[in-house]
Amino acid sequence: MRAFCEALLCDADAHGRLMSPSSELVEDVVLRFDKQLGAGSGDLRRGINLLCGLMERMPLVIIGSPSKMTELTLSERVAFLETMENARVGLVATMLVALKVPLTMHAYERTDMLKLTGFNRSSLKEPRGDIPIPEPPTWAERGGRP
Repeated sequence: MRAFCEALLCDADAHGRLMSPSSELVEDVVLRFDKQLGAGSGDLRRGINLLCGLMERMPLVIIGSPSKMTELTLSERVAFLETMENARVGLVATMLVALKVPLTMHAYERTDMLKLTGFNRSSLKEPRGDIPIPEPPTWAERGGRP
């Protein structure tokens, strides 16, 4: 799961070279996902374990590499995930999304990652305060139309 998470959360520097996320970020996201999974049903855990096992062996089918996903370099893993995401077979993309969504959800709940999205509060728990609600246009402003 760590190799998948690292490829999912990596970024490019100013020169276009891939940069791994911090090991602290990867560990935190994987731990949160693991705790969430542990609170789920046995069927859910078995299903996720099956997906992880398939993901480990899918590089042979997807990019033609005999290596396991955890043995691929970061750039190879990113290429592998992009190929899966754009696969013509919908089940391949669905398999990726089944793991991608919960991991990114946990990543972007962190304050440091949340700021990257342009979110204007320090955390999701902070109250929004007063949100200005514009007045609807009057009948005359709408040109006399309902």
